[in-house]
Amino acid sequence: MFDKIKTILFSILAVLLLSACAPTQTESVIKPIKAIPVQITPSLTNWIPRLNTCAEPLTDANLLVNILPTEDLDPQSADLIIRFGPKTPDDNFLTVLAYDSLVFIVHPDFPLDEISAQSLYALFSGSIKNWSQLEEIQSGDIEYDLPLNLFSYGKNNDLHKLLSKALMENDLVTKKAIYTPSFENMLQSIAQTPGSLGYLLKSQLNNHVNALKITNPDELSISLEQPILAITNETPTGSLRQLLLCLQNTQ
Repeated sequence: MFDKIKTILFSILAVLLLSACAPTQTESVIKPIKAIPVQITPSLTNWIPRLNTCAEPLTDANLLVNILPTEDLDPQSADLIIRFGPKTPDDNFLTVLAYDSLVFIVHPDFPLDEISAQSLYALFSGSIKNWSQLEEIQSGDIEYDLPLNLFSYGKNNDLHKLLSKALMENDLVTKKAIYTPSFENMLQSIAQTPGSLGYLLKSQLNNHVNALKITNPDELSISLEQPILAITNETPTGSLRQLLLCLQNTQ
């Protein structure tokens, strides 16, 4: 009888010891992942890899990136808008991420490294159809008898709009221009087409094309250097603020 009682007490003690050694179960707290809608203009698609890099450390947010022309940007449906160009009265809270410049690019065999604003106007408006008609070619007594192959973006592209404003005419580019969908396509087209002329942002240049210096930039109606703006509906906090700080320091 005594042995039976000892056995029962030993069993109870063993159960209590095992219970004490068992890990304590706690409720795991799962933080919800917030979506950050981002709208960016087609001319700034080279910023998308930077967006992805800066989004990686965010533990409580994912980016939903939408590429839209400037006129379709909607602050009501985006937490963040990224575009190129000057501030407008409709912009709320602004952060300047960087400055960039519109540059004009030519095929590597082009014999000049600079051009005037007046010559650019003649080229983009369609007044010049062959490079031999260009004033700089004629005055320099240079042999360059090639047809002009002009490449441009669509009229809703913000670089197209800046080009037209700078040369003081809305929708300046001739309809005979060859339209390209992206800066990557622009680079490839210019690099592979003798006698070609196009434009993009300085940050998008590569070694396969040449950039032209403008001899009289003071005669342009607007500077070709403009800010890259991050526009939010309110003062950025939390993950959005962390994202913007990273974008400012990722060049």
